[in-house]
Amino acid sequence: MAELRAIDPLAWKGRYDNPGVLDGTIWAVTITTGMRTSQSSGRNAYPRTWERFRQLIERTAGRTFR
Repeated sequence: MAELRAIDPLAWKGRYDNPGVLDGTIWAVTITTGMRTSQSSGRNAYPRTWERFRQLIERTAGRTFR
């Protein structure tokens, strides 16, 4: 939980886009806490802490997150 708080996905913007790329990756994350739901998504662009978030999900789930 401490690492997730440090990544702070609840502070991510609602949308991340790279309009210069026509194909590629589309992603979305929805996080629900007892107090609120936060949604963030993007197309070929990611929040600054995305890689740390991805690694945390992989370690927690024991599976590749891509």
